[in-house]
Amino acid sequence: MKQIFTITLISFLAIQVFAQNEIILKDLEGNVVNGQTISVNANINDDYESAIAYFSVTNNTSSALEIKVSKEIISAVPNTYNDFCWAGGCYPNNVHVSNGSLVLEANETTVGDDLFSAKYHCMGIEGETTIKYNLFDVNSDIQAWFSVKFIASQTSIPSNLIGNFVYPNPAKDFFYVDINQFNAKNLKMEVFNVIGSKVYEMRIDGEGKQTIDCSEWKKGMYILRFYSEGNLIKSLKLSKK
Repeated sequence: MKQIFTITLISFLAIQVFAQNEIILKDLEGNVVNGQTISVNANINDDYESAIAYFSVTNNTSSALEIKVSKEIISAVPNTYNDFCWAGGCYPNNVHVSNGSLVLEANETTVGDDLFSAKYHCMGIEGETTIKYNLFDVNSDIQAWFSVKFIASQTSIPSNLIGNFVYPNPAKDFFYVDINQFNAKNLKMEVFNVIGSKVYEMRIDGEGKQTIDCSEWKKGMYILRFYSEGNLIKSLKLSKK
């Protein structure tokens, strides 16, 4: 009886904590990131868009919210840059509050082009940069925040990268994967939609470029993840027209 009560209490508390988040922020794997610091590895060999991370935003209230984004630099490596994209606009290093806002109806979640994205440009410099992002309703005191720690080093394995090893992007009926860009063995590609469901996977062998037929995929955004011997080595966002 005591064990049943404990489980019930834990479940109730979990529901209560979740319900308190009037704006719910999640990574592309569906993990709630409200109030957390998320580590993202950067590719030190790519000066521009060394790392990029995407997050969904959910209006967890019973009425519409008009949401803007502000950022706060917690710590930054000198001579590096960052920007973020929200509500159809992207904001460079020196802009700390979005001009644009996005209206989310009750219980609506951002998908595709409406995902929030945070970008980091390490300019080939090692170090860690931490940025806090605050998403807030312009008509009330409702808000939610999370932080991203961008880590650039010679040994870090890049995550959430945009690269030219998949093209064309956007794709319509097919796209190519340039296998020579990986320099890795036992490659596997997994494809996820914006709500985190796996929709496609395949083994990639050989050299040169592999043609992927995406003609039957629904229009929208997809996350492509590439694994070598079971380890995630690259990922990117692909737009399907």
